[in-house]
Amino acid sequence: MKINKLYGKIRRLVSKPFAHFIPLNKKEIVLLEYNFEFYRKLTGSERRKYNYLIKHFKLSKSIKSTQDITLTKYHKTFLACAAVRLIRKIGLRHYDYINNIIIFPDKFETEEFKFKLDGVTGENGNLGLSWKAIIRGISDSTDGDCVITHEFAHAIDLLSGDFDGIPHLNCDKEILHWENIIIKDFQQLKNEVKHLFSNIEDESELFAYLSEYFFEKPNYLREKLPSIFELFNRFYQEYELKQ
Repeated sequence: MKINKLYGKIRRLVSKPFAHFIPLNKKEIVLLEYNFEFYRKLTGSERRKYNYLIKHFKLSKSIKSTQDITLTKYHKTFLACAAVRLIRKIGLRHYDYINNIIIFPDKFETEEFKFKLDGVTGENGNLGLSWKAIIRGISDSTDGDCVITHEFAHAIDLLSGDFDGIPHLNCDKEILHWENIIIKDFQQLKNEVKHLFSNIEDESELFAYLSEYFFEKPNYLREKLPSIFELFNRFYQEYELKQ
């Protein structure tokens, strides 16, 4: 629904100036340095920008938990650090469709899905995550399995209006390029990665799973699927490649 996107945009714009005035405390910084290798590698200027994104994310989203888990600001900072990695070069606006983040202690069910889930992203503006799955994903940053990356890739996908595997792009040429690779060649691409991902049902799931590999196993993706790596890197702008 477009109202979710509009509401998300308003919250993002209203909260933006306030993020400058809310510092991350020393315990939060230590938490991030201990758990996130990519955070440790950020330069001074990169870290300042990244910390601002973390704070802006926390202010612009409602982050709550079910009654059987106590959520502190450290949980929220931990979550935000992993979430904003995807959009640190392309902007927080890519998460405008998502307004509410709900944390569950373990796998959970929803009204739509009557089986256990690690995470879910909905058109209603809600995104649900299992804390147990979050910890599993963060504990190994090189295995290509991170529920936060997966679900927030869905959030990025949703910004364009549908779960179709194509993020919000700036020009028709780029949209056509994505359609040729992700949509038209979907079955071929699905066959090429079926040994990596067993649950790919549609283009949206393919985008989410490939995003996990892009951030956690970039060298593998660049070697085995160079066209996909190039496509994703043009969008996410994560890696500076030597000519």
